[in-house]
Amino acid sequence: MLLVVEEETSLDSIPAAAKMAILRKVGTGKLGMVETFTKPGTETMYEAAYTGKDGKKHEVLVKADGTETKD
Repeated sequence: MLLVVEEETSLDSIPAAAKMAILRKVGTGKLGMVETFTKPGTETMYEAAYTGKDGKKHEVLVKADGTETKD
């Protein structure tokens, strides 16, 4: 049974609201990989890995409307 599909994508190919939310979260950090995050029966979400200005690795998951979510 398939639970989650993660697929690498580009920041420019995701909805504008999601892109803006990710860029706000990354701030002065460095953006890494961006992925679409799809679970059957739910809306597509967008996950971005980034390195914060503190040098630590982080991830953020947002919905298409830019709302940050945890899962």
